[in-house]
Amino acid sequence: MPQLSDDANRILRHMKALGANAGDYVLVDVFVTLLENDEQRTVSALGELVEQRLVVCSRDKDALAMTQAGARYRTVV
Repeated sequence: MPQLSDDANRILRHMKALGANAGDYVLVDVFVTLLENDEQRTVSALGELVEQRLVVCSRDKDALAMTQAGARYRTVV
């Protein structure tokens, strides 16, 4: 599996730190705040995670759920 960008890695680490398991949803707003309110960085990082199938979006795109692959992915500290 390819290495994630720093922002995508940071988001996935944060989801795990929140205790999210496969299927658990986290609001996207949390990640915008995590990345210094930079929506462009957030959208790019979230797109990367979705493309790698580590997370999936809710229908209204307000939240993300971690997939089994995301739960198993080793994040870099």
